[in-house]
Amino acid sequence: MSSGTKIIQSALERIGAHSVVSPANPESIQTGKDTLNGMLAMWWDNGIITGAVPLSEPGDELSEPMGAMNGIINNLSIELAPLFPSAQISTELRSNALKQYNEIVRRWKQVEIPKPVARETLPLGQGNRRRYGVGNSYYQNPFFLNGSEIG
Repeated sequence: MSSGTKIIQSALERIGAHSVVSPANPESIQTGKDTLNGMLAMWWDNGIITGAVPLSEPGDELSEPMGAMNGIINNLSIELAPLFPSAQISTELRSNALKQYNEIVRRWKQVEIPKPVARETLPLGQGNRRRYGVGNSYYQNPFFLNGSEIG
């Protein structure tokens, strides 16, 4: 888990907009915070639930999983690059961001497990037989109806 400022500075460093010699100004850090919050909200809308908390201040704790930190930094770099005219995106950064995004999707995207659907040859079980009929003649159907939901 990292602070938002550390994540944003790392992302800006990868595109050449922050270094020890020329640190990013507070407006750049604020822009990075807004972009990071927007990126995480977009991931949340797409069902990628990493558990990262949106930042109210750049120095707040992001609470991201450790396995997602590099993916967040690299993808934030790609998101921030158009906002900085002197930014440079290397092919390695672009390919690493894509690989790590796919890994984040694989690990943290929520999937919906469909309900099981019965086949017409699936037995109902002992004591769960359906009975149809008129008067004294009954028809026993020992199987689920085709397509009915189980459970």
